[in-house]
Amino acid sequence: LGLVDYVFSDKTGTLTCNIMEFRKCIVNGKIYGKGVTEIARNVLRKQGKAVPEEPQPDPNERKTPNVNFVDPELRMALDDQSSPNHRAVQDFFRNLAINHEVMPETDGADLKYSSSSPDEGALVYGARHFGFQFMERNPDGIVLAESGGNKRRVR
Repeated sequence: LGLVDYVFSDKTGTLTCNIMEFRKCIVNGKIYGKGVTEIARNVLRKQGKAVPEEPQPDPNERKTPNVNFVDPELRMALDDQSSPNHRAVQDFFRNLAINHEVMPETDGADLKYSSSSPDEGALVYGARHFGFQFMERNPDGIVLAESGGNKRRVR
């Protein structure tokens, strides 16, 4: 289905308070996500260099827990079927929504994710942010709700 080559993480939480945000990704060699990571900001401060301003998200962009992603190019690649990366970006997020050990929890009308790793949770929230929502896990497989209202069961 898919392969994640690297997940950069601060497992001890000493630099990030053990909070993971989905901020950047690379699909087909193309880097998506504007801004500088928390670790890079700390390195710049330690070196006495200027820390760039955080890019501001589009006010129309949905808000999703554990997602701090700013890059209109990724949204365009997802929305424009003629984009050269359209299929690869869809497959990327579909794989993030499928390949994990996260469990969905319903809190009223709100769907939340419970994970043993903040890394895994942030990746699944990232997929949800971009229209690939993990809905259910049961013995028959996983159910995804994809943008456009399509539901998909994966075994």
